[in-house]
Amino acid sequence: MDLLEDEKQSLGMDPRAARPAAKIEVGGEEQVKERVPDARAGAWIEAFWLDMRYGARMLSRTPGFTAVAILALALGIGANTAIFSVIDAVLLIPLPYRNPARLVTIEANQSLPDLSDVAAQCRSRALPVSARRSCTTS
Repeated sequence: MDLLEDEKQSLGMDPRAARPAAKIEVGGEEQVKERVPDARAGAWIEAFWLDMRYGARMLSRTPGFTAVAILALALGIGANTAIFSVIDAVLLIPLPYRNPARLVTIEANQSLPDLSDVAAQCRSRALPVSARRSCTTS
């Protein structure tokens, strides 16, 4: 605004008339705030609090909806926490064994010749007795 006032004075306008003319051209302070709301410092904080107040007012007008919304959020957060806890305990935490990468999974539907091949190639005594029959140890 000061720049516009200086420009008007440099064009020959009376200094007392330049300030009101600059205000009229730019518009009032509130109009500028409305046109450029994000340029002000702290505008987002003000908008956040306005939104929070509006939300609280709307929730207080419909207590049934508020109760259902809070219950749905509580159930959702609780279920999410429970599922993550199970997945964390089962999948994400490493196994409490030495060299867990060397563990082998033997499925129930494998045939006896397959188990014999696994036992023949192993070098450990950690296999069950039935699979260890032909296991060579060194």
